[in-house]
Amino acid sequence: MRENEVRKMATLTSRGRLTIPKEIRQYLNLQPGQRVAIQIVPDGRVNLRPLGRDVRELKGILRSRRRRPVSVEAMNEACAQGFAGR
Repeated sequence: MRENEVRKMATLTSRGRLTIPKEIRQYLNLQPGQRVAIQIVPDGRVNLRPLGRDVRELKGILRSRRRRPVSVEAMNEACAQGFAGR
């Protein structure tokens, strides 16, 4: 999509909320709850850019509550055993 190819309208609510049109959300691959950066550029235009996840949001996604953490040494040993079994 080129800069001027798609123009969509949106209405600002009394609470200051703006719904981004579906076509724009799809183009930017925006997901519910995702954060976006909004920048006013010198010529008066506004840029909207999707942000990646904050690394702090990833805390705990790999750790199981049922299992104890595994040490680096244990991981290295398991890898070595796996390669030896090939």
